[in-house]
Amino acid sequence: MNGIPESQMSESVLNVTARIGIEKRCTLCKEMKFLNEYSPGHGTRDGKATECKSCHADRNRRYRKNNTQSSRDSGKKWRDKNKDHCRKMKIKWCEKNRQKEIERTNRYMEKYPERKRAQMDVRNAIRRGDMVRLPCEVCGLERSHGHHDDYSRPLDVKWFCALHHKAYHMKCSARRD
Repeated sequence: MNGIPESQMSESVLNVTARIGIEKRCTLCKEMKFLNEYSPGHGTRDGKATECKSCHADRNRRYRKNNTQSSRDSGKKWRDKNKDHCRKMKIKWCEKNRQKEIERTNRYMEKYPERKRAQMDVRNAIRRGDMVRLPCEVCGLERSHGHHDDYSRPLDVKWFCALHHKAYHMKCSARRD
């Protein structure tokens, strides 16, 4: 507290600060910490969790490491249930981290130049009128993506909506495994 090591403070000072609600002791690391270092907690007098945020994060990290598949499954289940929220958060993140997103895209394009070339060829062919964007081959949705099975044949594309394009890729990767 205030730069003074806990060992040098008298027990009465520690009890007073805990009693007036400035600090409390974490049940895991046993350190006295300010209340802003605790998440909101239910069922406690001070309305704060019993373990500090860093101990809570460490405990969650260990759990996810030891229960990888369970954590992935529950995360997927939550994301499937909260698609609108996830979409909004992704848009918000991309707006906030626009430069990072540009750098990520550029790294991808440098790593796979043949994909970029094929995408550009399709885009230019549509712009010139040599090719027409067709509806999704599965559901007929007008807003579709061009899918290349072979990047060496850039104008040979299948047309899928975003949902069926993703499903097609999942199906292809399952076949490879």
